[in-house]
Formats: sequence, structure tokens, C-alpha cells
Amino acid sequence: MKSEPRGKSTARDLAYIPYVNDGLDFAIQMNYLIDFSWQIFDENLYVIATGDIFPISMLKDAVGDTAKINITRYYKTPVSSIPEVEIPPSELIPGIIEKTNKLAKGYGIEITNARFNDFSVSEADKMTIHRFEKEKEKARLYSAIAKAANPVVAASAVQSKNFTEKPLEKVSWLCKCGKENKTNFCSECGSQKSFEKWVCSCGTKNSGKFCMECGRKLEEY
Repeated sequence: MKSEPRGKSTARDLAYIPYVNDGLDFAIQMNYLIDFSWQIFDENLYVIATGDIFPISMLKDAVGDTAKINITRYYKTPVSSIPEVEIPPSELIPGIIEKTNKLAKGYGIEITNARFNDFSVSEADKMTIHRFEKEKEKARLYSAIAKAANPVVAASAVQSKNFTEKPLEKVSWLCKCGKENKTNFCSECGSQKSFEKWVCSCGTKNSGKFCMECGRKLEEY
């Protein structure tokens, strides 16, 4: 039975391309599928010396292997995101056809047309990248929160330090005679220092352990 002079077929294979993104460095498995058309241009060459017909499966292998070489060379520079590698690189097709035909022409057959029907990251690698990007986004969020909080924390720490470092004698106390003092004895009547009445740094006069205005505790001085 005489073979058809032309036909269509599909080659599928996988290639690995480098992926580098902020600490994540590995080879992504790319699954690709190429639909191609072929034709017999020399019937005598097509039937080899043994009488066997050049199997189309060999042509599929040749297309797949040639595509792998071209894809690897094309993606020599690492990619950093999935969208960049999901676009079928149609510019690779002419080189794939040319190199495959160099092998097939000795059998009287040639590729006339080809196109990528699929070019995508393996599901396992896609999950790895998504998980990495999710963790990286979480880290960026925590970093932003920390940076936003730092000025407040720093100001609070400085303020707290200033409170605790104030010596007790610097706090004003009110003598029974009505004189406000900062020494151990009243400069008016000579009475000994007592904090039954005292003046907070906010300027409020108090008689308890806490300032009635700002809530600061007397022991913090």
C-alpha cells in the first residue's frame, strides 16, 4: 500500500529552563507540544534501502529533540516569573523546521509547517513558584508593617526612657503652706518633702498616685 504524500502529526516533549527570583533558583520543567505538517518530496528516498518506510514516529522524535535544543538555548537567560514562559515562542519555529529537515531530507521527507500548541510550566513547578511568591509577598507585608511601626516604637522608647530617668527630686511637690518645691524641704516654711500633693510634668497638680490629666503614675518619676 502506497503511503500518503503528506500528513499532519504532533510532537510532545519537555525542556528545562532556568528560573531565578530573589533567592529561588531552580530549573523549571516546561511541557511543550508542536503540531506540524510534513510531505514526501522524493518517493525514492522515502523508501529506504531495506524497504522499510521512514516511520513518522522518528520524525516526531526529531521535531521534539530539535525543539528542546532551541528552547534551552533561547532561555539561556533565567526568567523570573511564570507569564514570561507561558507565551509560545513562535520565533523558534523556523529554526526547528530547518534543523529537523536537515535530518529528514535524507529520507525524502520534510516539515512544511509547525506551531506550538502548548508551552507551559509543569503543575509541580507552578505550585512551587506560587508558594514562593506568596511567602515573598507576606514577607514584604510584614516588612512594611515593621517599618511603619518603628518610628512609633522608637518615639515611645525615647519617651519612656526620659520618664524613668527623671530623678525624684526634680518632681515638684506642694507643701501644706501652698509653696511648690523641688528640694527636700519647703523654702517657705521648712517642712519636709511630701508627695501628698505633687505637680506632674504636664503641669497638673495632683494629690493621688496618678495624674488626673495624663494618667502618669507618680512612681514613674
